[in-house]
Amino acid sequence: GIHIDGLCCDQISLNKTISFAEKNQFSFNHMNTNEISSFYSNCQRFGASFASFNETKNRSDFILFIGWNPKENFIKNFIKNLNWSSSKKKKIFFLSESHQFNKSKNFLQISKNDMVGGLMDLARLFFKKKIKKQYEYISRCYFDAIYPVFIPKIKSNNTPLILSLFSILRDLNDLKPTRILNTLGYNNIAGFINVCLTRTGFPNALCFSEVGPLHNPYEFNS
Repeated sequence: GIHIDGLCCDQISLNKTISFAEKNQFSFNHMNTNEISSFYSNCQRFGASFASFNETKNRSDFILFIGWNPKENFIKNFIKNLNWSSSKKKKIFFLSESHQFNKSKNFLQISKNDMVGGLMDLARLFFKKKIKKQYEYISRCYFDAIYPVFIPKIKSNNTPLILSLFSILRDLNDLKPTRILNTLGYNNIAGFINVCLTRTGFPNALCFSEVGPLHNPYEFNS
């Protein structure tokens, strides 16, 4: 068979490519397929409640960035566009390996390459189990929040983190509704997923066959 890969093009090109793949029964995928598969496979397995940027900006009062460095341009622009500086009731926290902000009570530093372990520690405090003293502030803010939102950094090598996050959110939602904001937008990932869902009902990693579209995020990857 023939496989078309690395699709990060505009919507017109995506539609034409997928139509070509359907006509000739090819398989196709995006250049960031690992990130897409990691996020959506776990979403399908555990479920989740999502928030858009506007919902986060206008309704949320608690944001937890997971795996981000506060000095990244994405974070700087994101926080600037939130325009929360005048509100003392709205709280922003970071769970990160960065050492630059370890003295801030809004910054939870974890050991390098142990993001999953750090997330599990955080989950224990949210479930009010063995709360460490340095976590008391974020725990209090979380339970006081009306509309908490978690924003993970989705990378190709952090599938265990995404799996753990969705698993934790499933249990947290029994205590307090907690949303997740999907940041998969670079390289026109959002456009690719939209086209795939519209045409087939699946988000990525597809192969057209005589019996219809086949979805396999573990085989049809780059």
